[in-house]
Amino acid sequence: MALIKINCPFLVYGSTSTSKKVTGKLWKMQLCCVNHNHKALTSHTSHTSHAAQQLLIPAQIAEIQCLWKSNLRPA
Repeated sequence: MALIKINCPFLVYGSTSTSKKVTGKLWKMQLCCVNHNHKALTSHTSHTSHAAQQLLIPAQIAEIQCLWKSNLRPA
């Protein structure tokens, strides 16, 4: 999914298991397209406009933030 407003091809997927049987706190991150068609953004809050992030539910965003703050690396 590209950024809609500027048609940026950058694409990253992040996921974690939703199964109750999974006891490990691993998450996966996959870079699908690392190319951008714009200059780097100067604020991390600017990334909230990414359409891919808007597809996550608040619980998923909170879990990813928690994993990130814990310095847990993606699988």
